[in-house]
Order: sequence, then C-alpha cells, then structure tokens
Amino acid sequence: MSGINSSPVWRFFKKEVHNGQDFAKCLSPGCGKMLLCSTGSTSGALRHLQSCHKDLYEELQQIKQQRDSQKLKESSKAEGLFQPTLQQSIKKSRPWDIEDSRSKELDLAIVRMILLDGQPWTMVQEAGFQGLMKIASPQYTIKSEKFYREKLNDVYNCAKKNIRQQLDDLTSVAVTCDIWSEKGLSFLGLTVHGIKEMLSVSEADCCNDNTQAQVCKLERFSTTLAMQHLIEVHTSSNIANVLTEIFADWRIESKTIAIVTDNAANMLKAVRTMLPSSANGATADSNFSENIGGSVSCAAHKLNLIVQDALKQQPCVEAIIGKCRRFVSSMHHSTTSQGRFEKLQKALELPQHKLKCDVPTRWNSTLHMLQRVLEQQSAISAFVADRSDFEEISSNEFTIIEKVVNLLSIFEELTLEVSKESTSISYLIPMVALLQKFLEKAALDKDAISGVRSLFDSLVRGVNSRFSDIPIRLDCILATALDPRYKLAFFPAAERDQKKKIVLEFCSTTTTVTGHNSRQEQEVTSGNGNFASSPSPEDDECTREAFDQPPPPKRHLLDDLFSNFNANSVLQPSSCIEELLTEFLTSKLEPASSDPLIYWSTKATERLRTSIIPLVKKLFCIPASSVSSERLFSIAGNVFSDRRASLSPDSLEKIVLCKINLPFVDFNAGK
Repeated sequence: MSGINSSPVWRFFKKEVHNGQDFAKCLSPGCGKMLLCSTGSTSGALRHLQSCHKDLYEELQQIKQQRDSQKLKESSKAEGLFQPTLQQSIKKSRPWDIEDSRSKELDLAIVRMILLDGQPWTMVQEAGFQGLMKIASPQYTIKSEKFYREKLNDVYNCAKKNIRQQLDDLTSVAVTCDIWSEKGLSFLGLTVHGIKEMLSVSEADCCNDNTQAQVCKLERFSTTLAMQHLIEVHTSSNIANVLTEIFADWRIESKTIAIVTDNAANMLKAVRTMLPSSANGATADSNFSENIGGSVSCAAHKLNLIVQDALKQQPCVEAIIGKCRRFVSSMHHSTTSQGRFEKLQKALELPQHKLKCDVPTRWNSTLHMLQRVLEQQSAISAFVADRSDFEEISSNEFTIIEKVVNLLSIFEELTLEVSKESTSISYLIPMVALLQKFLEKAALDKDAISGVRSLFDSLVRGVNSRFSDIPIRLDCILATALDPRYKLAFFPAAERDQKKKIVLEFCSTTTTVTGHNSRQEQEVTSGNGNFASSPSPEDDECTREAFDQPPPPKRHLLDDLFSNFNANSVLQPSSCIEELLTEFLTSKLEPASSDPLIYWSTKATERLRTSIIPLVKKLFCIPASSVSSERLFSIAGNVFSDRRASLSPDSLEKIVLCKINLPFVDFNAGK
C-alpha cells in the first residue's frame, strides 16, 4: 500500500483497515461504499465513481489533466535548464548490466512474448527482432537462445506454485482428461475445475461505520494441470498410473470428486480404478452415503456420436452429403469456377459467402457445409445448369438437405452450450428433456421427417440409449434441482414429487441449517425426513410464468423449447431444511442466461445459502463435457508447428502449460 495516497482518487476515498484487509471508503455524502483494495489498486474506486458519481468522476478527470500538464511543463523546463555532461551521455548509452532491474524486466517480457505468440526460441537470433530491440531499447543486451529457454523453468515454477496455492483452498475439484497424438507422440491432458469462495464486504452494510459484514461470493476456477507424455501403451492401468502421479503432484487426490472423459473404454476403466467408490456415479436409488460424481461421460462427445451414427443410417442422405462435398471441393480447387460463382452471387443478390467444406472428424462441419449450400441454392443451381462436369443437386435433394439441417441444428446448439466451461452437469437433464421434446414435436410433423425417417429414428434411438443414465444419476438430479434456472421443471410431471423427495432427503441428511451469522461449511450429519405430497397450484403457476419470460438473444430454437416446460409441484415440508428448500424449489425460475453461482452468492436466503453452498461447490464444479482438454490440445497443436517440430515432449508440455497459465505468473515480482 506504499504510495497509495499519491493518486488523486484518494481525494474522494478514505483508506480503512478491517479484519486485516485494506478498504477504500467513498467520502461522497450518503454513499460510504467500501471497496476492497488489498493491492493498492484504485481501479475499483475509479469504476465506482464512473458508475455512481458522474460529477465526482468528471472532477477527477480534470484534476488528472491539470496534474499531467504540470508534469509536462516541469519536464520541459528541466530539459532546457540542464545540459547533460559527457559522463552522463556515456552512461546513458552504456549497456545495462545483466543484473540491472530494467534488463531483467525485458528478459521476462521477451519470454512472455515468445509464449503468448507461439514463437520459437530462435526468434531472438533473427535480424528483425534484433533490429527492433536496438531501436526500442539500445541499452538492452539480447541474450542467447539458451538463456531465454532456461527462463521457461522460472515461469513454469512460478505458475505451478500459485496454482497449487489456489488448489489448496478448494474443498472439491473435478477434472477432465483426454489423450492426443501428434507426430508419433502421445500426451494425456488434464484440466481442473472448482468453485472458490471469495469474501467481500456486504453492500448493504457498507454505510454502517460500526459493523462491516462480509459475504461469500462464489467464483469458478479452472486451469490446465498437465499435458503428460505417454510412453507406455494406452492401457487403463497405465492411464490410471499417470493420473495418480499427476493428482499426487498437485495434491488433489482426496478432493477430486469427478473425472470427465470421452467414451473410450480404456479411459472409463482408468476412472473406475481412480474413483472406485463412485465409478459410474451414484443413482437416485443409491445409498446417500455414496459419493456423488465419479465417472462422467462427455456430453459433447455423446452428441457427436449420436449424429455421426444417424448420418450413416440413411444412404440417400450420405449420398447427398457426398455430392455437396464434391461440389464444394471442386469449387475450392478452381479459381475460374470461383470467379464464375461469385458473379452469380452478385447477380442473384446472395450473400458473398464462400462455400464451406466439411471435416470428417467434426459432424458440425457437415452441418455448416449443408447450411451454406442451402443459403447459396440459387447460385449453385444456376452454376451447374451449364456445367456438365459438375453434379446437379436436384430440388428434391435440396429439400432433403433442409430437413437434415432442421433436425441437426438443435444438436449443434446443445453442443455449443455443453462445451462452455461455465456449463456444469446441472444442464444435462434439461438438455436431454429439450432433445426429447424437440424429437417428439418433429415426430408429429410428418412432412418434417419425410425422406429422412431413418436418420430421425436413429437420432431418437441414440438420445434414448446414450443418455439413459442421465435422468437417474443422483448428482445430475441434485445439480439440476439446485440450479435456480431449472429446479424441477425439466423432470416429467409425474416424477417431480419423487425427485423433490430425493433432493430433500439427501440435503436433510448431509447438511445442517445454521444460524444467520454463520458462514462455515457444515459437517455431514445423519437424519431422515418424512414427506407428504401436497401440490400447490399457485406456486406451479408462479414458476410457469417464469418460463414465459422473454428469451435471451441468439438461442431461438432452444428458447422455444424452454418455454414448453412447466413448473414443479410442491411437497409439504416437515423440517427446517425441507422448508427452506421447498421455498426455493417453488419460487420463480431465474433467466436461462443467468449464472447460478451469482444466485447462490447474492440472491438465496442466508440460512439456505449457508447450508447448501458446500453441496453447490461440489456439484457445480463438475463440467458437462471434456472440451476444455480438447482446447488444450488445440493450443498444443499450434505450438508443435513445423518451426518447433524438434521440441522435446517435456519442453512442449512446459511451453503449453506456461502459455495457458500466464495469468498465474507475476512478471512484476522482484522489481
């Protein structure tokens, strides 16, 4: 906090210390807002003035301009008064010593640039970079390639130390893992996900000078822990051994509650070895003492398999896709054809978009290709009309393409949703319900599935078989019920009372309702709840209205389906925790675009929040997919380019991990 009062911001704020933490108290009459400023940062204070006190913010800007103008005048005056001596001129042009703080700062800045931009270490020897540094900082001596490469270890160790500290503060974590092979090398990638509890000053109590209440704020934490080189054969036991070593290295063995993977048999078996007590996830019929979590199959991977299997079931659809693929490929390989096609686009007033070719390993690329073909239907038909070397796509085939696109679009929307790092397993039951509702509506429209019946039937079978475990997994039931956006609305109406009973019983046996001021997590207790069904039409109608709220933009298909789901029914509470949970479950749903962690941090009642947060932290840290591991390999592929093909596996892992974890490295430390 040294020099903190030098900023003009402190004319409008007063520094105060509470519970060992530094706060800035707004001096504006009637405000008194307390802002955390433990590092001496004034950015929060600036934002507060800008949003809440426009007049004070404008006054602050004027003060800054006056001060900057005064400094400029003084600097210009000093330069005019003093002529540098010969010794001063020589000293100014003399290269910095290797231990000079300015030299060390640039050393780390160069390492950071190499990591961020994916440059090879040889960049420091290239003429362009050396010429730039001579102009930008002539006193800096560019070191050898080996020097900067060795600095990588310092960055890696710093990131690892800071990540470990954050992991130590987490009570539960979930991980995703996947295997990637490139240029004869195989790597196991592992990402970690958790929910942090951050203490902040209660805004309601900020104006009270006598008491400063602190509230719990939940924030997501996720990062990459490993990209381990796999030397042995990819058997389940070898994978489990590697995972065990990684878990021990990061000290997360006892707090890992779930591992999210694809459906590969060796990965699933390895997870069962790692988490034997909850290998497949507890079901709703399981003993509640059994751990939640365990093995979680990547939802994005399952959606991919469902669509790929379905596309193979209808030969005519495969033939049409093949015809589109050949047309697009031929167009990409002929500049003459491209020029002719662009003229047709202009003449027909179509969007000037290029045709897209699909990638065999990505089904959604096939969807994108078909969508673009549909968009350019008029231009394609006009183009092939006078070209005998191109296959014609008939009007009937375009109709089939349109039906395929309509059926598959929801699968892409859901894939994008489950691929977000913020999407947890609480979304899985609503996702399955949305898919089933969509397919039920499509089945009633005979025209929608005419000509693509085999594809449609395969989609139905795939959804019902591959997601059959989701509605009965205890962790999914609990997570969905405790998500303020979903609660019990996505369960079949006949099952809502039963699901509610499961949630109430689990929470009443694993949580304890605490006093209003307590913020400590509760120890697991035992107990049994008694339940009696008593539906409440008023509460049902209240929640139904919440479903009819205006949908967020760009989610049209899913929003239409969301609005079709009704609210849950009510059970008569028989204990305190049941009463609190029942009140929560029968209240209005939060908007689909809202963040459940914000609800549990700020909107839930104090007594319910204190009791449920430990469970929320467990459930909402489990990702719905393992896409974060795939993103890791995408970054690794860019690093492992032709310019860096000679990288050792160990160096590749460190470079990738440092690139991803740069936010955990303090490049200003030691200044």
